[in-house]
Amino acid sequence: MLEPQYTPAEAAKIARRHVVTIRRDLVGGTLHGSQRVDGGRWLISEGCLSAYMAGAECQHRAASNVTPMRRAG
Repeated sequence: MLEPQYTPAEAAKIARRHVVTIRRDLVGGTLHGSQRVDGGRWLISEGCLSAYMAGAECQHRAASNVTPMRRAG
């Protein structure tokens, strides 16, 4: 069974943070999320959002060897 996934707006409402904060943390790597293509729509799994809210690193992040993309400039 697949874990629920949230958009940044939905995650912001659940985490009680501003959507801009959620997007900034996604780009910066503080919050683990995924995009199909660079600049595409972000999706955040329920486990990653729960870990973010608890101030911990999610299981996906700990097992991943991929670093977040940071935009130049």
